[in-house]
Amino acid sequence: MGMMKENAPNFSQRTPLFPGKSCFPLSPAKNPTEQRHGFPFSVNDQLAVIFQLIGSPLEGDKSFVTDQKALEYLNTFQNLPRENLQAKYPGSPPEAIDFLEKILVFNPYFRTSLGDCLEHPLFKNVRKEKQYETIKGKPVVLDFEKEELTKDRMRELML
Repeated sequence: MGMMKENAPNFSQRTPLFPGKSCFPLSPAKNPTEQRHGFPFSVNDQLAVIFQLIGSPLEGDKSFVTDQKALEYLNTFQNLPRENLQAKYPGSPPEAIDFLEKILVFNPYFRTSLGDCLEHPLFKNVRKEKQYETIKGKPVVLDFEKEELTKDRMRELML
């Protein structure tokens, strides 16, 4: 929606939704702007950029996070409200705003499901379910999902 001329008339205004430049702890900012409770902080950190739009997570939003260090890190972010997506994308149809509202949710248990995404009215006129869509197989489980992942192991897997 950020690429639509109805929302960004000038091409120079068309930018990615989440233009982060770093991501603590895997690729922390080289020059963080400050320290918060012992963690480096930068306004360009990916989570900071995401929270500017979706708002910082409330306690219930963090209920799925089990790692204590991760919770401590999440608590370093200031309380931000969710941005009004209709105001951000005034030229977008209501179905598109509704879809974004449902998928841009921090807690995956509160986020809409893939099936509900596919059934969303936004895609009503573009889907050809009977003609092209089939569901086959079973869920894919990758070997690393069974591991206790360390920071070094995650970097190794990403590279």
